[in-house]
Amino acid sequence: FRPPPFEPGADLVWALTRAFGPERAPTPELERHERVAAWAAALGLRERIASRVERAVAESELPASVVEALWRSKDALAARALLLQRLLDRVASMALERGIRVIALKGAALLETGYAPWGGRPMLDVDLLVDTDRAEDLACTLESAGLAPAADAEPHVLPPMADPRLGEVELHRHIPGLAVGTRPPTTAADLRDADLL
Repeated sequence: FRPPPFEPGADLVWALTRAFGPERAPTPELERHERVAAWAAALGLRERIASRVERAVAESELPASVVEALWRSKDALAARALLLQRLLDRVASMALERGIRVIALKGAALLETGYAPWGGRPMLDVDLLVDTDRAEDLACTLESAGLAPAADAEPHVLPPMADPRLGEVELHRHIPGLAVGTRPPTTAADLRDADLL
């Protein structure tokens, strides 16, 4: 793999530094401030930048319109995450009533454990790992509660179930590409047996 020669401009360096660099990293002098917003949007970093950088710092380095766009993205994402949190709570409550254990994955897990700030990580849906023999049972429970299948199933996940107000939940039977012990794919039971929850 030989990527073409590329010299990143100050606008791209600013976006990457503020999204991934140390909090007190020096940033380059910017000439084309509008390109910062374009790079941040193209790379999906607007919310991450707004979650990591103090607004006063951003306002000292960027025009108010660019800063406002970054924070609007973060606020919209936080609102979406709150709806998904309500969906997670609803599904977890129904699972608990049926004696079905669920394990939050991906974005939901990062929020639940505090590794990602609200509004700092894009989330499209709630991903839950369910014991293989109970996944269909939980899907039926959700459907009887008004959620509807929203797409086709995949080998590791049942059809996503949609709540028209809150969003979608995906019930995973296993985690593809992850091996706990010697036998992939990893199931909820594997994670419990390895004391990884």
